[in-house]
Amino acid sequence: MVKEEISFWKNQLEQPLPGDAAHRKFSPPKRLVPDEQTLKTLAPKEAAVLIMLFKDQKNNTNTLLMERVAYNGVHSKQISFPGGKKEETDADFFQTAKREAQEEVAANPNSIEFLGSLSPLYIPPSNFLVYPFVGWYHEPPNFIGSPAEVSKLITVELASLRNPDNVTYKHITVKDQLLKCPAYYVKSRLVWGATAMIISELLEIGSINK
Repeated sequence: MVKEEISFWKNQLEQPLPGDAAHRKFSPPKRLVPDEQTLKTLAPKEAAVLIMLFKDQKNNTNTLLMERVAYNGVHSKQISFPGGKKEETDADFFQTAKREAQEEVAANPNSIEFLGSLSPLYIPPSNFLVYPFVGWYHEPPNFIGSPAEVSKLITVELASLRNPDNVTYKHITVKDQLLKCPAYYVKSRLVWGATAMIISELLEIGSINK
């Protein structure tokens, strides 16, 4: 069963990605989507995140989200996938994603099988260009959040994210204007912004594997 699902995801992730079309479904209003030339001018910092897929005891496919600790920054207390800024010692962005998952949630990098990558995503508030990767986690998901970076770990079934009842809105204020931002409602928390946009693309790619 797991082998078949791994093959499915690898095949889907080799196909043309929906990219911006999927992102727009959960994009904050008036979000900047830079073209290639503008992106060069912005010179964003680069980072990677890891979407780990794994089975629970009921054979449902899950992924792991985390709530970041409170800090003096634009992403304080937000829900995200494990991930962070690329370091010079990282051979590539997938290694960045695995290293960050190990540091933040104690994931064993040797148990992560590469499935593919999603579309890079620019995050205007922090000027980051994020590279999302999808991996299958092959051992029991005994994750432990780093107290310095993670306030809570959130395991969520992919099927629940597809439930229309779990799609809602978060009200955000941008330049004194109140805007409605599409969001996922996950275990009493709102998942919005870049993380919601990444989830939207993931679900669209995996939509035939419900």
